[in-house]
Amino acid sequence: MSGDGARQVDAIGWALPGGWRRAADGLAGTHPRLSVSLRALDQAVGAEPCALAMAQLAAHMQLVVADPPGSRARIEALPPSDQARLIVRVMAGAAASRSNALVEACALLDAAAAEARRRAVEPLLAWAQAERGRAHAVAGDGVLGLACLSEAAALSHRLGMTLLEVTALTNLGIVHAQANEAEAYARHTRAALAISRRIEDPQGLAHGLCNLGGALIELGEVDEAARCYAEALPLAEASGWRYVHALAQAGLGAVHYARGDLAAGRAAYAASEGALQALDQPYQVVRQALLEAGYLSEARRYEAALERCAVGLLVAQEGGLSWLVAQAQEQRAGCLMALGDAPGAVAALQDCVGRLRSDADTRIAKAEARSRGASEALAAFKRAQDDRARSVELEAQRAALQAALQAQRRLRAELERTLREDALTGIGNRRVLEEKLTWAVQTAIRVPRPLSLLMLDLDHFKAINDTWGHSVGDEVLVAVAARLAGRVRVSDVLVRWGGEEFCVLLPDTDATGARRLADDLLAVVRAQPVLSSAGPIALTVSVGIAVAPPVALDADGVFRAADSAVFAAKRAGRDQAVLWAGPEAAEGSAGEPG
Repeated sequence: MSGDGARQVDAIGWALPGGWRRAADGLAGTHPRLSVSLRALDQAVGAEPCALAMAQLAAHMQLVVADPPGSRARIEALPPSDQARLIVRVMAGAAASRSNALVEACALLDAAAAEARRRAVEPLLAWAQAERGRAHAVAGDGVLGLACLSEAAALSHRLGMTLLEVTALTNLGIVHAQANEAEAYARHTRAALAISRRIEDPQGLAHGLCNLGGALIELGEVDEAARCYAEALPLAEASGWRYVHALAQAGLGAVHYARGDLAAGRAAYAASEGALQALDQPYQVVRQALLEAGYLSEARRYEAALERCAVGLLVAQEGGLSWLVAQAQEQRAGCLMALGDAPGAVAALQDCVGRLRSDADTRIAKAEARSRGASEALAAFKRAQDDRARSVELEAQRAALQAALQAQRRLRAELERTLREDALTGIGNRRVLEEKLTWAVQTAIRVPRPLSLLMLDLDHFKAINDTWGHSVGDEVLVAVAARLAGRVRVSDVLVRWGGEEFCVLLPDTDATGARRLADDLLAVVRAQPVLSSAGPIALTVSVGIAVAPPVALDADGVFRAADSAVFAAKRAGRDQAVLWAGPEAAEGSAGEPG
């Protein structure tokens, strides 16, 4: 046996104690992958050492996945010499992760992955990275989760660890689902499903079908999603796998909601939620509660949506899932605003933004710490390059450094995106408009094609602040932003320019189209008073319209034209829109003068 092979066997090879094997045999009937792994382990007895070690590793890890609490207890009962083994530390991290002890799991798996990399034990590194990526993703660090799971998928594919490759691809898809990237979610899930079908893996097939159904619903392919869940449900029932059975029930609930059958959707989600709570799956309980809240909001059942948000918020808080707390608060804000509770919506949005910034700062700090640690280790190993073993460690640390730096860059990009939002209203800020307006004007002139800019200024807003205070003024601004956002097109760019001023950039829109939208925005603002904490407040807005070309040939000119048109609308009596036609003339319409 080569030196590398002996090192692999020494790090992996560890036979299940008798009590562990009895526990595994008892669970095999309801966990198909554990059953497959145990059969492979029995067949590997007497085989060459590396094959036996790989079979032992697969059996150990599948037992942890099948019974996390029992595995934690059994690990704690081991003698210190066995607890110190690298394979047992990987198992301990996986057991902690799947028992929802995420902080402990991330620390254990970070250390185990670093040691597996340093010792070049690739099978253990593949498992450590797969479980590490899952733990960090559930804890909210999707950037690190993607990096770990991508490496696990590549390693397991190269090493022929097929079941682990399916797991890594499945979890990669789920991380993309967290980021609302439905196409990437579907792509990774289909890859995992193809392998599961090829190797006749019923557990991976049932889970993958549920995940693919979720991706297809996001992509609007409801009938195809229904077929996925119809295929997954009997597979889960046949194996007695309650977790995937609950996922399939929730998926059918999503299909019912998408088809407009709210009662059937609620019933299916309720059954799934009860099963997931019994299985101690807080992450899935929260995700499904927020998905259901989204369907109810689309159906304008805002009170019911708020109830589901409350469930998700409570479970996320109890489980320490801060990033899901932020998502729940964001959805609550939308429901509260739709119900006229502007103060509640403001409070929910402020909590959401605060949590997002805090989480981003924490992840950046962790990435920087990993970068510093990798840099220090790299410098130390450079002093020992003549030693072959040290040279291997050097390359491993360099790879870790590059991964940490990449994660840091992605985290900074994520923070940059949060800085492009207006902290009060949640829409874009002036930085967004400044970036997009210049490019849009240049494009409109080069193609050519029309481009319009609307500038909106709330009428008598200073009087609101002076009479009721700035907190009420903030409530008014949040309410107006929500009304405007509900009317503009997906392709339009809505921003808060500052104070009580908003702008809407309208690509491919001529004066007629801009006028039509301006009239609509005037109507939606004046339609009904804002229900503030100081009582109902009636509002109107003055709108300036600029079209390029021919109004101006640069971004500054278009902006000045829209600003001048707003001034003309104010001067003409407010509550109307004015199309800028040059310094000598302006055309007004839409609305009674204020």
